[in-house]
Amino acid sequence: MNIPGRPFRTDNAAAALHWAEMPPPDSLGRELINSANSYLRVYRLGECRVIVTREYGEWHLSISHPGRYPTWDEVAQARYKAIPKNIWMAMMLPPPEHYVNLHERCLHLVEVREPEHP
Repeated sequence: MNIPGRPFRTDNAAAALHWAEMPPPDSLGRELINSANSYLRVYRLGECRVIVTREYGEWHLSISHPGRYPTWDEVAQARYKAIPKNIWMAMMLPPPEHYVNLHERCLHLVEVREPEHP
């Protein structure tokens, strides 16, 4: 569905940040590669670390910063650089007993179905 609006900005500060793929640390590969997830990529966006996986066939993106939460522009840039553009992503806040976050300043995006519009 095409809804009129402003296009995604590419002239912000995050767009100018260095983007590079990095080899995943061995410990991360052992934790994240399993029967449900065989895809793992690690990137650097400025000072942020971005981890992209496919869990049960759906995209998952984690972005963290060593000293603060990532900004909206950093999150958006990481999403559009690392995940196919036709995929819908959302930030979820699950019930507390299902919340898992291994890094203090990490945000997660997960793939969701395209919303149905009337």
